[in-house]
Amino acid sequence: MKEQLIEKVKSLTQRLKNQNITDQEISSDSYHKYDSTSFVSPEEIAQRIIIEYAVFYGAINNDKIDKIKNWLIACNLWSKLYDLEKIFFEGKITSPEEIKNLAWRIEKAYILAWTLDIVKDRPQTIDQISDKQFDNFILNVPKIGTKDLSRFICGQQLRSMNEIYEEYLFYTEVTTTQSSRLFIETKKIGLTPGASFARYSTLAWVCKSKTGN
Repeated sequence: MKEQLIEKVKSLTQRLKNQNITDQEISSDSYHKYDSTSFVSPEEIAQRIIIEYAVFYGAINNDKIDKIKNWLIACNLWSKLYDLEKIFFEGKITSPEEIKNLAWRIEKAYILAWTLDIVKDRPQTIDQISDKQFDNFILNVPKIGTKDLSRFICGQQLRSMNEIYEEYLFYTEVTTTQSSRLFIETKKIGLTPGASFARYSTLAWVCKSKTGN
């Protein structure tokens, strides 16, 4: 057990080094700071995948937000939206910069799909998901406008909780690095702030960290 823990720490440390992040110290104690029973349920995660994808889709197809809103209401998901998301679908967000920021929601949707093993390929860098990963995502989640989402929402299971938590630890260290360097060297170390922060906050939510979402 102890040897497995040491290997996990080494693996996580190496992943960070691969991103030229060498000033973060990983402790084996980090792996003992979660309770597997406290993870968000697969059903809640599946609902949020649909919502995050809908926000992304609306951000790049602004003329369709009314239809998306009506669809979310019909699917009984409207009550699951955060206030900002409701405001967006009510057409009250018009700033191009704010709408652009909402397009990062695809990163949240993708990493959520990964936690449920809907997509197998974990983002290998801290850049945006690749075109191939995006194509795989849209092949495996319901299309916007799908009438019956019950099978998708109720038929999911979490992948290994240890694997999910390790990914959360990875992005915790990454975002700490980003904050401490004030984004000055993000291009040098291969970071895309929007993508990595989106994944970090999403994984924190899944693990029920106080910093989640």
